[in-house]
Order: sequence, then structure tokens, then C-alpha cells
Amino acid sequence: MKASLRLHFRDLTTKDTSALIEIYSDVEAMKFRANPPVLSTEDALIMIQQAEQEGKQFTSKRWGLVLKETKELIGTFVLNYDKAQPICTIGYSIGKKFWHKGYGKELLEAMLKEVKSTATLLWKQAKNSTIKAYVHPQNIASIAILEKQHFYQVDADLAKNLLTYSLEVRL
Repeated sequence: MKASLRLHFRDLTTKDTSALIEIYSDVEAMKFRANPPVLSTEDALIMIQQAEQEGKQFTSKRWGLVLKETKELIGTFVLNYDKAQPICTIGYSIGKKFWHKGYGKELLEAMLKEVKSTATLLWKQAKNSTIKAYVHPQNIASIAILEKQHFYQVDADLAKNLLTYSLEVRL
């Protein structure tokens, strides 16, 4: 996957354990996630192992989000592919100390390029692909980033406290 101006994307490794715990154990940041927090080395290693297994099966791919300048892991992002139909679900988490610096916008733009590239390989006959993102209703910053990229809200699951945003892209 191509990097962006300030960010580099790479596979997660066991060296990321401490950074994953720091990012995914933060109470304020976790209030926007549907997944459970990463509170221990064991939790972080499970996350890394799961990312590796899903990547091999090509059902999902989770990358580490790294600052080019410092090589510091600041978050992760994931692309989940539906092999039966041209639909991809995206998600990302950025550590709280890196919020409000434009990384989310930069990351989303790179993710959209990757989805288009991968979609043309996965669904050769498809002319369009749907990209979905699930977001917590109070995560105003992520909603704004999605809407600036022309995502629109298509559903609200109040039981799970998630909104579904969608974008149709031409392949």
C-alpha cells in the first residue's frame, strides 16, 4: 500500500505491543470503538496474530499507521473485503495524542485509493464498489472526515451505538 505525505503503512509486529496497549487502552479514545480495549501484552499479541491470519485469508487487512518522521506507531486501520460482492468496510483508530493533526483525513484519502486498487483486482467485472464505515455518533471528527470525502449516512444502529456511512466509487 502506498504511503501518504506524513504516514507510512506496514504490517503489525510484536514490537508494536506497547504502542498498541497505549493506543487501545485509552478510555477516552475507546469510547468511540465497538471493539474491546487492548489492556495487556496478551491482548496486543492476539490483535497482531489475528491481523496476520486475516491478511493471509484476504478477508481483512490491518496495517500499522506510522509517522514517517519518527517511525512511531500512532494507530491502525483495517480494510474488510466481502469476496462475494464489491463491498469493503473500512475502519481506523488513531492514538489520542495524535488527534486533531490531520492524520485521519490523510489516512482516509490513502485508504480510498487502496480500496479502489484492490477492488479492481477482487471484483474484475464490477463497475462500482461500495465502501462502508461504522462510526460512533459522538465521534464528530471522524464523521466530518467521512462527509468531506462524500460518504453519506445510510443507517443507524442505536443498539450498537453505531452509524453506517457509505460511499459508492467507480472502478
